[in-house]
Amino acid sequence: MQQRIFLYDMKKLIHILSLLIIINLDSFAQKLTNNSVYVDFSRFKYSEDTTYLEFYYSILAGALTEKNSNVEAEIKLIIQDSLTYEPKGFINFRILNQINNESERNRYLTGVSGFKINEGNYLVKLEITDYHDTLNNYSVSFPLKIFTFDTKLFSISDLQLASNIIENSERTSSIFYKNTYEVLPNPSNIFGDGLPILFYYTEFYDLLKGEQENPIKLITKVIDWVGKERYSKEKIIRRKYNSIVEVGAINITKYPTGTYTIALYLIDSINNYGLVSSKRFFVYNPDIKPEQMQTFTDVDVLSSEFAVMNEDELNLYFEQSKYIALGDEIKQWNLLKDVDSKRNFLFNFWKKRDTDLSTTINEHKIKYFERVKKADEMFRGTREKGWRSDRGRVYIVYGEPSEIDRYPNEMDAYPYEIWYYNNLEGGVQFVFGDIMGTGQLILIHSTLRGEMRDDNWYSRVKKSR
Repeated sequence: MQQRIFLYDMKKLIHILSLLIIINLDSFAQKLTNNSVYVDFSRFKYSEDTTYLEFYYSILAGALTEKNSNVEAEIKLIIQDSLTYEPKGFINFRILNQINNESERNRYLTGVSGFKINEGNYLVKLEITDYHDTLNNYSVSFPLKIFTFDTKLFSISDLQLASNIIENSERTSSIFYKNTYEVLPNPSNIFGDGLPILFYYTEFYDLLKGEQENPIKLITKVIDWVGKERYSKEKIIRRKYNSIVEVGAINITKYPTGTYTIALYLIDSINNYGLVSSKRFFVYNPDIKPEQMQTFTDVDVLSSEFAVMNEDELNLYFEQSKYIALGDEIKQWNLLKDVDSKRNFLFNFWKKRDTDLSTTINEHKIKYFERVKKADEMFRGTREKGWRSDRGRVYIVYGEPSEIDRYPNEMDAYPYEIWYYNNLEGGVQFVFGDIMGTGQLILIHSTLRGEMRDDNWYSRVKKSR
């Protein structure tokens, strides 16, 4: 079947992406990759034991082959049981859009699909194929947990982030229409230059459970990447209806470039019961100057460990810290020319990441460099420092894996390892393989968003006959 799509201009967001993940638009022109396709989802209550799962997608028109002024793609959405791989859901449709001029190639084709599903653990796979060039295709898969919304009191759906929300929309036939609203999704979750307003949509359920006279407090917050509160708003939800929709808009024009989290808290203080629904988003505002780091006195810097470091030691310290540095911080560092400015930079860099200012030590920094030291010991190679290796980076950034499967002596494959992190995104994995035959395992696949992905990774470690 064919599905209607929503088309909107995101030229500026392409520029956002190029700066955030350091790529060039030309590198993914005419190609379906994770840089030209965005996917997101939200879970809503359908019945006491059934969830309605919505998937949102955006595809860069220029990543599809144009024929007769049209671009066309086939989309398959497959859901399987994570243990038995038994199919639990399948959607297959085509999208078609006319290209009238070159600027329209820089637009995104955005749509939504959804279906009912029961509680369980699933594996989701999305496949997108260029209808005019079947070799141009893209697939992504990830684990997904579906839970019921049957709680002792009220419950809350996932947050859906949107580029716009139209209240009391008359376009009732729109694929984005629900509960009197037209919610235009933004699967990239990127806002800022070009999209200065962050819109959000969520649903509250079972508000009439329990003592209905107890008001519920709704707190909406936006937290930045170092835990600083950027936005906070409170209001009282009266238990007048069993289920209600909550929508909102936050102006982020003054937010500096970075990663943020929006969180909605529902709290019944009398019954000591609360829930939270949150989502991460990205902001790119090139015209907003990065905020000055908190100013500290020379005495503070001189009393730190950086005061006795020479330039080589400072450079090494930043190289080891770079795994968690933001793009703007790396640019700032590269502009520093003298030892004093580098000492101040590193002092501020770690001070703003101190998660507990009530203590005299920076626990986060101590834990981070303990991982650096351990990674250097565990993964040191003959030609490479352990902390510089792929396994070292993953260990430093994400910590100790939940479990590791090692395959050092497979008859038909080069040595490889699979690391599992059960606490990230509902469960992810990293695969490292010695595909160069050097004894050094490199990252060849991961299911974590933002990391390298290659679902055919085993063909790279398999020995040729």
